[in-house]
Amino acid sequence: MFLRTAWEVLPITTIDGLRVGDRKTGPVAGLLEQRYSAIVRGTQGHDEWLIEVRFDS
Repeated sequence: MFLRTAWEVLPITTIDGLRVGDRKTGPVAGLLEQRYSAIVRGTQGHDEWLIEVRFDS
């Protein structure tokens, strides 16, 4: 899996054009993707990890 702030969590399905596994998201990557998404969107606890960013014009 590949972790990055812009893309969040992405499964790796190919490397240099070669297939990795069945090219589907595995159970670990899928769970990490779900939990990460819920946390950064504030729907699953850990509010202390979130910081409001305001964009004033």
